[in-house]
Order: sequence, then structure tokens, then C-alpha cells
Amino acid sequence: MSLGLLLDQDGDDFYRGKGLMQGCGHDYGCGMIVDRHGNDIYKAYDLSQAAGSANGIGILIDDRGDDAYFVMRAQNTQGYGNPRRDFGSIGMFMDLEGEDRYVGNGADKSIWKTDSRWGGGMDIDFVPSDTAVETASSDSQAVEIPPVSNIEEKIDKLFVIASSGELKYRGMVEPAIDSIAAMGAAAVPRLVEKYDTKVARENHTINRILVKIGKEATPYLVESLRLNNPEQVSRICRSLGEIKDSAAVDGLVAVTANSDWRVRSNACGALGKIGDQCAGEAVAARLSDTVEVVRKSAAVACGALLVEEAVPGLVHMLGDDFYGAALCASEALVKFGEKVIHVLADSLDSRNPMVGNLGCTTLGMIGGISAAAAVASQLTSESPVRRALAVEGILLSNSSVACGYVELINETEEDPTVRFYIEKVLEKYAP
Repeated sequence: MSLGLLLDQDGDDFYRGKGLMQGCGHDYGCGMIVDRHGNDIYKAYDLSQAAGSANGIGILIDDRGDDAYFVMRAQNTQGYGNPRRDFGSIGMFMDLEGEDRYVGNGADKSIWKTDSRWGGGMDIDFVPSDTAVETASSDSQAVEIPPVSNIEEKIDKLFVIASSGELKYRGMVEPAIDSIAAMGAAAVPRLVEKYDTKVARENHTINRILVKIGKEATPYLVESLRLNNPEQVSRICRSLGEIKDSAAVDGLVAVTANSDWRVRSNACGALGKIGDQCAGEAVAARLSDTVEVVRKSAAVACGALLVEEAVPGLVHMLGDDFYGAALCASEALVKFGEKVIHVLADSLDSRNPMVGNLGCTTLGMIGGISAAAAVASQLTSESPVRRALAVEGILLSNSSVACGYVELINETEEDPTVRFYIEKVLEKYAP
């Protein structure tokens, strides 16, 4: 018979491994882990966390702290013992204080028995007497040494799990994310520090946690927009956009003129998602940005905010050299509906053929008789591309009245692409 004991008095600890640990007894042995203080994390795959195996006894006792217990296999963890093999085995799990999280058999503020028959556990608020309490003077006044509570260390340990891409730990990721998010505003400074990571998965995880924290994170995130690291600031903009707190608008407006294009782009995107029209002037100003990605983000934001003063700029952007910006401008104009039909109609004869070409499609997407009538003016264009797009625009407009315009050119049109769309229109409206 043998006994193994791990006793930890203080600190926020991270116990991690595969199995045969964290209070595991095997082959007539007794394995114990006793942690007296701290917000600890226990992570294992199997046969751990108070597991008795093959005539062994496994015991886990955690006295104090807000702890997290993660296992991949619940069958032989968190209180496992059975009567097989001569004397049988026993598993005893005890957490005696704190707000705790479990993946496996356990649950906060509960008592459980596992299917293994001779194993189980309890999570109750019962703090045993602390040998770290000393007498400070002859009058026997007790002085208790406070438990160590380093939130940065706890976040770091949980974050290892939260951002893990290992398949065997997939069940632990969400609880770890939730544990960090539950810390609220206190966790935000450390998460912002981590936002300079070069690892995409970590970047995604930080954003998820900040969004879960929500508006409570806004004050520190807005203050962090003043950081000198443009990568961090651009990511903070993204998170603020997904949190959607109007309290962040002023701070985001200020960085739409940042020297780094990533910051300008993400700030525009965030303002569009928040939806406060007070940001309209700032995002409209970025439609003429020198960087195409920023122009694209500004166009999306103008559409989301329905910034009317941005309409001329959006129409001009239909001819943007960057097709991504042009398409986003088109989508934004569609959101304005009929009120922009006359502006688009006037732009169809622009010297930039791209403006007219995409203008026909945009009018078609807006739809209705007025839009179809505006597009019909291009059916006699010298450009077969323009004529094809005009017919397609009429097809998209869902206006049966406009079918008459197409019938007028049906007999004379020879271009195969134009004829393809003519047949589509006639098939739809004049079968």
C-alpha cells in the first residue's frame, strides 16, 4: 500500500495533463491532491480528479476559490470508483467553497454520485479551519492571510483552454470562454493586452469573449482606442461594432481619420453596425479615402446608416476601380429605395461607363415602374454591354409594364447576350 499527496497552499494554479493525476489512486495505492487557496483550473482527459482504479483510492479536495474543472471523459473522472478487482476502488471529490465551473460529472453547489457506484463528489460552501491563521498578539487577535487572487494569471490559464484548437479539448472551450466573460469589466484590460496576438484563433477568441462581456467592456475599449498599436486598435473597433453600444460612437468617429487604413476601415464598419446616425458625416467622409478597403467599409456603413448626404458619393463610387467598393456602393443605394432613382437615372450617361453599367443593375434591384423606366433609356445604347445590363435591370425590376420596352427592341436586336436577357424578360412577363 502506498500514498501520494500533492499539497498546494496558495496561488491560482493550473493542473493539466492526460490521466492518472489530480487525485488518482491505482493498484492498492491512494492518490490525493489538496489545494488550500486560489482560483484554480483542473484540466484532464480521463482517470483523474478523484479517480480510484484497480483497488485504489483517489481523493481531490479544494478548500477555497472560484475553480474550474474540465474533463473529456466523464466515465472515470470527478469521483470514480467501482467494486471490481478484489477490494474495489473509491473516488472522492470535494470542493468546499467558491463559484465553480464544471465539464464532466460535477456541478456547482451540488452533491453527485457517478455511475461507477463507489465514486462521487460534492461542491458545497464549507471552508475548513485554516492553519495559515496565526495569533498576532498576546490578546489572541486572529490575523488571516488573505487568499491569492491574481486575475491576470487566472485569465491567462483559462485563455489557454478557451483558444485551444485541440480536438480532444473541444468540450472545454466554451466553458473557459464563459468563465473569462463572467469576470466582466475586470477581464477587459488583460484581453486588450492580448489583442496584439499574431494567432488568428486567439484573436477570434478575444473578440468572442469581449462581445459576451458586452457593454460593460465599452469604457475601457473606448479608452484603448488611443493605443499606438494599430493592429490592437483595429481589432478593438471590430469588437465595439459587435457589442453595438452607442456609447462608443464618439471614440470610433475620432479614429475614422486614423493614419492606419486598418483602423479607419474597422472604425467605419463598427459605426455601421452600431447604427447611430450621428456617425453619418464621419463615415461619408471616408467614401473618398485613398485606400479601397476603407472606401468599401464606408459604403457599407453609409448604407446601414442611410446617410442621405452620402448618396452622390455612393453613385460616384459605382465607377470605383475596386469592384468590391463599387458593389458595396450599389448595395447601399438599394437600401435607400425609390428616393435615389432620379439621382441614379441622371448618372447613367456618366463619362465613366462603369457608373452607368452598375447603375442599371442597381435600379433593377430597387425595382418598380420608375426604376424600370429609367433603365429603359439605355436600351438604345451603342454599347451591347449596356443594352444587356439594361434588359437585365428590367428583368430584376419586377415590373410587367416595362416588358413593353423590351418588346420594342426584340425584332432588331442581334447581340447574343442582349437577346439572352430579352428572352428571359419575355418568358417572365409575356409567356
